[in-house]
Amino acid sequence: MKRIGAFSVPAALCAIMLQSTGCTDNTTTKTITGGGYSYKQITIEEKNKYAEIKVQYPQFDGYADLNRTVDKTVVVPYKAFKSTVKQDWKEMDSIRRESGFAAATPPFSYDVGSGPVILNDRYISMLFTTYAMEGGAHGDTTLSSITYDREQNKIVSIIEAAGYTVEELSAYCSGYFMKNLDSGKGSKESEDECAKWIAEGTAPEKKNYEKFTYDGKTLTVYFEPYIVAPYVYGIQKVPIPAK
Repeated sequence: MKRIGAFSVPAALCAIMLQSTGCTDNTTTKTITGGGYSYKQITIEEKNKYAEIKVQYPQFDGYADLNRTVDKTVVVPYKAFKSTVKQDWKEMDSIRRESGFAAATPPFSYDVGSGPVILNDRYISMLFTTYAMEGGAHGDTTLSSITYDREQNKIVSIIEAAGYTVEELSAYCSGYFMKNLDSGKGSKESEDECAKWIAEGTAPEKKNYEKFTYDGKTLTVYFEPYIVAPYVYGIQKVPIPAK
């Protein structure tokens, strides 16, 4: 076992950190406790000329398969970003200079937040929000989630977890947004456009309902920017009572 900070970290996990960050002081581990349960939160922070990076993700004692899935969801994309960021930044810097920009090219950003993280007698459920900024008007925000059923000892889909069909989820989310998501302009044209956006984003397709958390009582479905509304509306979520 290797030690990072005040906590022991499995050798396999440290190997991942070593490969991506060198296991230096920019990787820390702390224990998060609540409701009688706890988990380790790994935080990786890096800052240099090319990028500002902060990555957080949980690890759970006794759940090796779940931890590997978390690593694939968070660590692998982070390492892919890091492997190309220097060259991508240099290309952006070159383009800016050729275009006459006098200001220095800012570093790219890569931020992964883990939250909420739900841990109770039955479920371990978590949402990851990734924000990547590589030049342009604004960055890209993407979501991913994992829900693990401790009773069945496996990762479950939204249908397996909450028992709703895709058609039921579509009807509920569509109705929720039509009632609560204001187009903000008040014109018939903008209202029609908003309704069309909602209809497409909440269509009864499995891909629209892959980002969710579940605690056994409330199912929360998340939608990335642009899915049901313009980017400025941010991440949208729909709370649904358990069946």
